[in-house]
Amino acid sequence: MSGTPKISEAELMEMVRQHLEEQRHRKAVEEARLRKEAEERERKKRLGELKNGMLIDVKKFLAEIKKQSKEFNNDDFEMFCTKISSFEKKIHDAQNVKILNSLRLMFPKIQKEIREFIEKNFHAEERNGIPVEIDRLHYQLSHLEKRMSDEENRLGKNSDNRGFKKTNEEIQEIMTFLLSGDTKDAGSLLQKTEADFQTRIDRVTSLDEGLKQRKYASEEVCDELKSMIEGLKTDPMIMLWQPQIIADLESRLSEAWSAVSLEQFEVPQVILGEVTQLISDIIKNVNTCQIKADQRKYIANGIAHTLCEMGFTVASPVEEHPGHPATALIIHADNPLGKAVDVSVPIDSQVWYSVDGYPKTSEAIVGGGTAAVCDEAENVLNEMHRNLESEFGIKMSNLFWEGKDPNRTLRRKDELPTGKSSRESHYSN
Repeated sequence: MSGTPKISEAELMEMVRQHLEEQRHRKAVEEARLRKEAEERERKKRLGELKNGMLIDVKKFLAEIKKQSKEFNNDDFEMFCTKISSFEKKIHDAQNVKILNSLRLMFPKIQKEIREFIEKNFHAEERNGIPVEIDRLHYQLSHLEKRMSDEENRLGKNSDNRGFKKTNEEIQEIMTFLLSGDTKDAGSLLQKTEADFQTRIDRVTSLDEGLKQRKYASEEVCDELKSMIEGLKTDPMIMLWQPQIIADLESRLSEAWSAVSLEQFEVPQVILGEVTQLISDIIKNVNTCQIKADQRKYIANGIAHTLCEMGFTVASPVEEHPGHPATALIIHADNPLGKAVDVSVPIDSQVWYSVDGYPKTSEAIVGGGTAAVCDEAENVLNEMHRNLESEFGIKMSNLFWEGKDPNRTLRRKDELPTGKSSRESHYSN
């Protein structure tokens, strides 16, 4: 801005300020609705992904059963299919991740129940139908090896590393007995190994269920974090004032998932609590900032309109730093006589003026020295201030500029717009 800048502070009347705050509140309600809708879309998306994963596992298990269907009579096979179809329907009908997680815990029990039924009614019958004892033991041993492989895949080898190792060692020992023709010791050890293996699997499965329950609960917390982040991405005010917060929150989400992988299942809940509070604080802060921005825009538009009514040609307010939400709004106005007023309206309510084309003089002040005087420009700005208050409810403080005699303000106070004495402005060139 050219010339010696002059400063005044703007204060909105209560009615105007209340109107702007009510407008912001209505918009904040709409922004909250957009966030909630986005969160719900993300939850449904995650629910769909989990359902698809579960349905794939169920179909794989059904295919496994079908491979053995020749061993079943039609009634038995129909019973298995009905049970699995009923379970599939429960998956399709699940309304949220919590319900689906309970089904995820239920599925291994259904698999175990069906496999035990097959073992009891078909494999045992097939084994007992083998006439030669050593062949029966070989069949029984190969079946145990397959079961151990299946359980390792289901539970993970690390779930009972010592147990799986012990079973494998005993299998090798049984094989040695069989190779030497010792069916008695082979049969005795095989019976003991099968019983021990089943006991350990039951114990590990029980522990695994508790572990999975905690794991699924912590995954659910991570999913909720993700939903909250997706909600924020749809909020135009968040993306305007604090877009960097998305990267920060996504980093916290990665931290939560890492904790799950390390079985630190309590950590995601702690992170969720911290993020929830952070988001609440951010939304409050963003609304406060936007109210100030709305007030800045109202003041800038009021000034532009008033200068236009006073005979100036006025350009629309523009951002001093385009794209930055807290930047000042700049107004340029000039008249046919070659006189110009430039205005800067920052977000903190302090308004800066620079005038050009107006005569500037100096006058002696009490106590010695001189003070800068610009009567015509001051009168124009004071007239604008009076109009701003009467038409727009914007109260402006007394003008101040470098070199102005402070006593001059006091002598003319009754001629200027009323403002709070504490809002007398300060200036540095």
